[in-house]
Order: sequence, then structure tokens, then C-alpha cells
Amino acid sequence: MTPASSDPLASRPAPEKSAAPGAIPKVRVQEPTVGPAYGPEIIQRVIRSSLKKANRCLERFADAPASKPAVLRFVIQGDGSVKQVEYLQNGKPIKPDERQSCLLGVFKGMTFPAPPGGSSITVTYPLNVDPVE
Repeated sequence: MTPASSDPLASRPAPEKSAAPGAIPKVRVQEPTVGPAYGPEIIQRVIRSSLKKANRCLERFADAPASKPAVLRFVIQGDGSVKQVEYLQNGKPIKPDERQSCLLGVFKGMTFPAPPGGSSITVTYPLNVDPVE
């Protein structure tokens, strides 16, 4: 597995756009950290296929305060189902707010191709939400 720093978002600049009042932000597909036998393009393809569901979470909780950028860590089981999803900030698990809980549900419902050899794979995924102008 590719080693991750304690805060994968530290080197990523925050979006410079600011949301207009009443604008609904959108989830942006990022580069995941995952082992070499299971390439990041596989993760990105499955996440892209679920962006509508993820963005519905943002629409449903549009009036909620903006969430800080965070990292999702999830485990893909040997059959491709997602076993565990958690939010990390500064490398430590955090309690999700309503919007984040909704997004966790989307990730828990994703199905990935079975990892090689049927082993579980842990993925670290920076989840950034872009404001809409």
C-alpha cells in the first residue's frame, strides 16, 4: 500500500471559489491512496458512478454549515463490498456531521470489483467539495 502522510490534504490547496448564497456544492473526484495491485482508476470509476447520489446528500443538507475538507478511509472486502467507512481529519477519525453521514452511507453502498486474491484493501480518499458559483 502506498504510504500516506498524517494529513493527505495538507499539500492540497483549498478551493479558492466561494459559494454564492443558496448554491449547492458538488463532490470532486480525487486521487485515492491504494495498493499497486488495485489501481486508483478503479476506485475513481466506481466513485464517479455514484456522484449523483453523493451530490444528493449535499443538496439535502444544503443549509448545513460547510464541512471541513476531510479524508475518507474505507475497506473494500474480498467480494468488492465496502466494510467500513470513516472520516479522518489530521489522520484521526472524527464524528461525522449530517452531511458527512449521508456521504458515508453512499460510500458504504458502493460495490467495487473484487480485489486480486480476494483480500481486503484499505483505501484513503480525500473528499473535497467544490463550491458552486
